[in-house]
Formats: sequence, C-alpha cells, structure tokens
Amino acid sequence: QVGDEPAFPGIDEHATVLTQMETSSQSIHKSLNDILDAQTHHRLSESKGRKRAEDLNEAVMMWSGLETCIVLVIGFGQILILRNFFSNRKTGEVRYNQLR
Repeated sequence: QVGDEPAFPGIDEHATVLTQMETSSQSIHKSLNDILDAQTHHRLSESKGRKRAEDLNEAVMMWSGLETCIVLVIGFGQILILRNFFSNRKTGEVRYNQLR
C-alpha cells in the first residue's frame, strides 16, 4: 500500500474518550508524518540543486573546451604567421637584389 496510512484503524469509531496512551500514540504518529513531509521536501530541494549543479558543470566543461580549442587555433595561427614573416622567400631576395 502506498500513500498515507490511517493512524489507527477504527480510531474514528471510538465512542469513548481516548486514553493517554492513544492520545500520545496519535501525537507521535502526527509528528512522524510531519518529519516525513519535511524530509521529502528537503530531498526534493537537494535533488533540484544537484541537477542544477550538474547542468552548470556540464556547461562550464563545454565552454572550457571551446575556449581551449580557440586558444590552440589562435596559437597555431600566430606560429604560422611568424614563420611566414621570417622565412626566406625568393620574392624577398629578388626585392633585396633590386634595391642594390
């Protein structure tokens, strides 16, 4: 059986005043149900927070990977540009010879 369970079967059919033991039992049962509700609320809240943290972690990982790729592409591009800038080219030699 799932869901709320009755405190004591047939307690509402009781014609006389409840004894101290029955009153205490009802009070304890109500307190335990309140605790169960509070725990359920906190578990749901924790679950939502955990899901949010995992989603955020995934987004940060994706963004970091993208930035790493961009930095590597820019670095290789700068290396290629500098190599071409300082390489000996035939056209550069021709221009130098023409200046003499």
